Amino acid sequence: MRNLFFLAVFLSSSLPVFSQVYLGASVDPGGFAGGKPPSVMTRSESSFENSLSLYFSTATMYEVFDSTSPEREILKYSDKGFYRTELVYLILLASEKKEKFKPLADRIIKGETLRKLSSDLGFDLLENFAKASKIKEEVERMSDDDIVNLHEMIINRPRKEGEIKGPPDEN
Repeated sequence: MRNLFFLAVFLSSSLPVFSQVYLGASVDPGGFAGGKPPSVMTRSESSFENSLSLYFSTATMYEVFDSTSPEREILKYSDKGFYRTELVYLILLASEKKEKFKPLADRIIKGETLRKLSSDLGFDLLENFAKASKIKEEVERMSDDDIVNLHEMIINRPRKEGEIKGPPDEN
C-alpha cells in the first residue's frame, strides 16, 4: 500500500504543471516565419474616441476618468453599447458635477435612465443633451482621421473664461 502511494506521487509529479504562472513571453515555431505584424487600435471608431478625449482639457479628462488614457476608457464604453452622444453627455455631467464617469456609466448599464440620473444630480437633461449633441457632431466632423483638422479643433475650440486661448506662441 505504501509503495502504491509513492508510485502515485511519483507519477503525478512527472505530469506537466498547468498552474504555473504564464508571463506572456513565449516563442513558437511560427514566430520566426515572418507572420503578420501586430496591429494596434485598428478600429476606425477609435478616431472618434481619440478626438473626443482631445476635445476636453487634459485636466477634465483625468478628473472624469482617473486615467492617463481616457480614449481607451471611452472606447471601452463605446464597445459596451453606449451611443456617442451618451458618452459626451456623461462626460459633461461628470465634469460639471465633479463625479467619476465609471459610476455614472454603471448606473446606466444597470438600467437607470439618463432622465433619472440627471434629476438625481440636478443636471438639466434637455439643455445638456443638446450641448452634447453639438459637441458630438463637431468631434465627428473633425475626427475623419485628418490630424491637421484635429489640431485646428483643439486650438480653436470654445474656451471658458480664464483658459489659455491657444498655443503658447499666440498668447
